[in-house]
Amino acid sequence: MIFSSSSKCHPKGKDIDMELVNLLDQVEELKRQKALRGIEESVPNLQCTIQNANLIEVETTNFEALIGNGTEEENLESPNTVVCFPIDHGRQFRIRRLICAKFTIKLQQMENNYDIFAYLSDRTPDRRGTCRVCGTKIYWTKAKLESHKRSGNCSSQSREEKEFFKSKTIVSQVSQTSSPAALPENIEPVPKVAKMEQASLSGHWVDRLSLQQKNEYDRLFAELFFRTGIPFAVIESAAMKNFIRAVRPAYASQMPNRKSLSGNLLDEAYNSLNKKLEEALRDCKYYSIVTDGWSNVRFDHIVNFILIMDGQAPLFYKSIDTSNTVQTSENIFADICEVIEELGAEKLVSVITDNANCMKKALDLIEEKFPKVFGNGCTAHTMNLLIKDICEIDQNSEIISKAVKLVRYIKERHIVLAKYREIKSNLKIEKHITLPVPTRFYSRYNCVRSLLDNKGVISLLSIDHVIMEVRSQQSQKRDEFLEIVRDPNFWASLRSLADLLCLPSQIIGKFENNSSDLSCVYDEFRKLMDYYKGLETDSAKYCDIVESRWNFIHSESMGFAYLLAPSHVESEMVGTDRFDTITQLRKYATTIFGTDIGDTFNRELNGFLSRFALLDSVTKKEFCEMTPLQYWLIYGRIDFPMLADIAIRVYNAPVSNAASERAWSSFDFIHTKRRNRLLNEKVKKLVFIYTNSAMLDPKDSNDYFSRDFDYELE
Repeated sequence: MIFSSSSKCHPKGKDIDMELVNLLDQVEELKRQKALRGIEESVPNLQCTIQNANLIEVETTNFEALIGNGTEEENLESPNTVVCFPIDHGRQFRIRRLICAKFTIKLQQMENNYDIFAYLSDRTPDRRGTCRVCGTKIYWTKAKLESHKRSGNCSSQSREEKEFFKSKTIVSQVSQTSSPAALPENIEPVPKVAKMEQASLSGHWVDRLSLQQKNEYDRLFAELFFRTGIPFAVIESAAMKNFIRAVRPAYASQMPNRKSLSGNLLDEAYNSLNKKLEEALRDCKYYSIVTDGWSNVRFDHIVNFILIMDGQAPLFYKSIDTSNTVQTSENIFADICEVIEELGAEKLVSVITDNANCMKKALDLIEEKFPKVFGNGCTAHTMNLLIKDICEIDQNSEIISKAVKLVRYIKERHIVLAKYREIKSNLKIEKHITLPVPTRFYSRYNCVRSLLDNKGVISLLSIDHVIMEVRSQQSQKRDEFLEIVRDPNFWASLRSLADLLCLPSQIIGKFENNSSDLSCVYDEFRKLMDYYKGLETDSAKYCDIVESRWNFIHSESMGFAYLLAPSHVESEMVGTDRFDTITQLRKYATTIFGTDIGDTFNRELNGFLSRFALLDSVTKKEFCEMTPLQYWLIYGRIDFPMLADIAIRVYNAPVSNAASERAWSSFDFIHTKRRNRLLNEKVKKLVFIYTNSAMLDPKDSNDYFSRDFDYELE
């Protein structure tokens, strides 16, 4: 029913006791903003809607308490009565009282019932349309249309159209009470700058959100999802909306949905972070590329590329889908060259891959095309293969097989496993028995070590009555388990095998550390050779394995790094390695500086190699305690500038492709079986943001999930 402002509708002296808001200021502000959107949740007892600049509609189930005795009685019978008051600029409306505990002023969006066909044409089966003004392809939704029109990309639109789509701003006002107690008589008018006062669930405050604030909230909200791996569907859950509604009601009705998260917000975050990566690449002196392949949850073959700049933490660059390409050395070489051309070859120091034959051939092609670039295989993978070689020796293979049987027997029987845990807890043993991972051969050492740590637990378990209660059908495996546990030779052999595998397993951890440099490769292989030479039995057999794997992984850059390290400059090298390395270093210098370097480089090299023999012990100790890169950046480049140029290149090269392997953990975390519909392009962007945010964001350097992916070798 429509009421005029006559005295019959509003009898003189019949003021309403409770003030909703200062409607005069509110309406004027709304007219200026030209944006009226609703709060999603409405309260049944009272609902006010501003229909236009001249009319307010009020809907209530308690009309008598609202108006008093001056209204027309015949209109009060309906349980829900709708009345409309014309806005009188000289009058403020008041409510006598409210029986309900809550009320909502619901501000509907003006003119939201426009026809989308007036702005888009040529709808396609994938729900896209063409902007009639600029021809841009966008999704066939009003939200996408409004976003496009407000973005400024539709430059040919008329002034009226531009003003119309700029009017989509939320302005809402909510007041809540937890009891029927009276609300404050005076509620401050909505300020022109968005402001929240005492934002609590039980308080009373006026909330308004500007377009600038909304965009900032969208960015921060999206960053939460991208940086923590939360599935996009969570944003549309009722729990999330209820939380946002309680914290910031004005934002609840225009939160981004999952399509917005995976669309423009993901693109914006990716592009913003990619600019920071480009700046870091532009500012760095040298960088290296680390690459590796992997099959994702959909069995697509994905190849990633990681950048390591100036010896800093690795950064994810990109990933490509090579499912339709045969992984030959030529195709791998072409993919790497494409990345090098994108980044620029001037600053490139090295390319690191795994040790597959096709990869090694691709590295040879890279060194041929880019003579200044070092092409190295993964040293950690090589040490992993060395452990495999040791475990495949007959007596060691038998011990590994028995160890696996022990662990499986305990883990695969819940009664036995429960008793094992009980005994382990009583003895306060922290280490748990583990099974080896098929392709991670160092995990065989972890299995052996865990059994030795739990020897007492397993011995007590073998004499417990639980073992005898295992079903008779499994008596054969039970007897085999007991025979192994009670064999003293098994435990002696297990300890000997652990001693054999301990040092190479520790070396893997060192090679995978981002702080290691190439000088440690020669040094660790030499230590390993000396260790196996000291064995009482089968010494020659293990030394042959070490030499074979050294020849498999050795490169010129590893010799350069060992020769130019202050801590190793006076150390002996095996056989003719020192002479060969000096010869190779002089040849590489001609690649960097040209063939007309004369005797300058030779004088610098000889001066460096002889310098440490003349230093006093204090200075020598100071130099040796520095990392090689620190020495050459602080001291070496002053006395030996040409040699320093090569040394800084060498020490910026990574030791292994462990950074690329870790990236697959991020892929696996994001592209799970539950999210297998994610496109590879979106996965690439999510991994890019997830991996690089902590490295490139100076405000928040936390890597929220690194502990899930990293491990330490005992």
